[in-house]
Amino acid sequence: MKAIKVSSSDVTNLPFLSHLAKHKLPMLLSVGASTMGEIEDAVHTIEAADNKKIVIMQCTLVYPTPFEHTNLRVIPTLAQIFPEYPIGLSDHTLGTHIPPAAVALGARMVEKHYTVDKTLLKSADHWLSVDPAELKEMVTAIRHVEAALGTSRKHVLPAEQHTYLYDKRSLVSACDIKKGARITGKMLTHKRPGTGVRPKYRDIVVGRRASVDIPADTTITWEMV
Repeated sequence: MKAIKVSSSDVTNLPFLSHLAKHKLPMLLSVGASTMGEIEDAVHTIEAADNKKIVIMQCTLVYPTPFEHTNLRVIPTLAQIFPEYPIGLSDHTLGTHIPPAAVALGARMVEKHYTVDKTLLKSADHWLSVDPAELKEMVTAIRHVEAALGTSRKHVLPAEQHTYLYDKRSLVSACDIKKGARITGKMLTHKRPGTGVRPKYRDIVVGRRASVDIPADTTITWEMV
């Protein structure tokens, strides 16, 4: 096996976790129906066996899990408490809505029950699992969320450069302004494009004199005052 999945039922089974950890394989540790202290004990037990290949999987041990009991906000909490380990989601909710939300909150791995046929009767899990079409839908949604996350830095994105320039407002003459006339607030309004003096400088422009004739509905630039 390339990795070992540990059920939530074994979070407190520390001798078993120690045995598994000695194989030095990555361990996907579901933590449903567990306290934070029990999770810490499990992680420390795995680490004590010289294995630090751990993914901690937020989980609610209810089949299926009602949306209101999914508790996705635990994901960033786990990431804060265990910063050295990826945090994932072992999801038992119906449908495909929850995993993309988990990814948005920082989940790095998603486990979902899967079946090729929800009507199969030999397991209690088939009816609540995702089928091939739903799995494709879920993965596509996750990839879209990953792309949409971007970075934490707020700035004007390359895709916004055009709208940054043209969709913002400028000071615009509300009437004809003769050269030499002292500009008043009533002579100005705010319109697109944003290629002129920004409205935040309105109080600086008001009281200055026009350096040229400014026809009505003209975008004001600094050269005009």
